[in-house]
Amino acid sequence: MTLNNAQISARVAKHGRVWIPDASIGTQPHTAEYLASAIQDFFSSRLTKIFAITAPRVSLNFVLIDNPDLNAFAGRYNGKTNEYLIGVYRGTFVKLRDYLYDQKREQALRKELTQFAHFEDPLALYSCFAASGYVIFHEFAHIIRGHVDYLNSLSLDDTDLTATGPVQAPLFKDRERYLAECEADTYGGRFSTSLLYHQIEPLAAGRTPAEIEALFEDLIALTAFANQSAFRLMEDVKTAPSILYPAPTTRSGIVNTQLMKGLEDMASRAPHAPPKNLSDHVKRGLKLADELANDAGLKILNLNAQTEGENWIKNDQADVNAFATKLKKFRP
Repeated sequence: MTLNNAQISARVAKHGRVWIPDASIGTQPHTAEYLASAIQDFFSSRLTKIFAITAPRVSLNFVLIDNPDLNAFAGRYNGKTNEYLIGVYRGTFVKLRDYLYDQKREQALRKELTQFAHFEDPLALYSCFAASGYVIFHEFAHIIRGHVDYLNSLSLDDTDLTATGPVQAPLFKDRERYLAECEADTYGGRFSTSLLYHQIEPLAAGRTPAEIEALFEDLIALTAFANQSAFRLMEDVKTAPSILYPAPTTRSGIVNTQLMKGLEDMASRAPHAPPKNLSDHVKRGLKLADELANDAGLKILNLNAQTEGENWIKNDQADVNAFATKLKKFRP
């Protein structure tokens, strides 16, 4: 079964109307409409391929939602089909684009990440893709790790899992909801590794091993910067942590820690091994994101992403692993 436009519109109505970016604007590079269309096309293809391997019975519908908030959701069409949806709010692309496409921030990035100093495309373009990619992979993890079907099994009124807050808080154990978000962040970070490699391969062509390593280091820092910037924007909207979600800075620590683990896992399989001292390059990106967020006047909590990530591993990792084991039977 493939959902038609009417079915999709009815299913996502509580989030907003289906958004189809203006085609006349969407052909202009670097507009929010262009970014949304390009990111939708890229990730629809990429996630469909992953599902074809890991869950061939699943059909994915990737939808853009006309809602001004920075948010996204994952859900199932109903309990009787294998049709799943990932929806990304228009505000996600608009807020990321408006924040990242800033001359001062672009100059600061090129000054710090010298390997990109003479690149023609703005670094904001990759940053938007990387930050959006984390959000999308987070929602993808809710489906592939069984969170959506677990909610569906509880027969709740609202079974959608959202990136920054529930549309209506689902009535199941708060601790399990928290753990589901942690695991989705874990896999969001791991899957983000593939985006980084997607970028490094064409950039490495014709370069010496030393040049590739230096480029790789700066690309890791840029990816960490993009992830941290997205979380700082989330924090600016809603600074107080809740029992359902870790603090945005904690989530950044989870995502970037898992990004490093993903790079380490791919070291023996990928054409180009990641550089040593991965944490040093992640720290560069985090530091730059925090400095620019402060300069922009974003309302942020005084937390350190690396420390928060380490505390999360100590306090929550075992519970997340146990929760993942419990949900194995709910994976599509």
